[in-house]
Amino acid sequence: MEGIENVSANGIVKLIAHCELKENSLHASVKPEVIPLSHPFATIQGADNCVIIKTKQGKDFQLKGKGAGRWPTAMSVYSDILNILSEVPFQSQNDHILLQNIREGAL
Repeated sequence: MEGIENVSANGIVKLIAHCELKENSLHASVKPEVIPLSHPFATIQGADNCVIIKTKQGKDFQLKGKGAGRWPTAMSVYSDILNILSEVPFQSQNDHILLQNIREGAL
């Protein structure tokens, strides 16, 4: 977790998640960031959510909408993660055991 330093009057603080595939490794973070007032995230308030997907081809997709709430969102994200993991080519038997433990709620 990183702190917020040098907050500018030209921006707004938002909790931002990043996820990127680099050299066959997934890198993810969630941290507070100061974003420009012109950024699409700057207008998101309350239960609204926004996702920007950037493709390798340089195309951006922006999705905005109401959130479902704390627990429905958590279950949906958990389900999405399981679906993604089921499509990932694992390197070892330990990876399969880890996925099974996650599915069974053992972790």
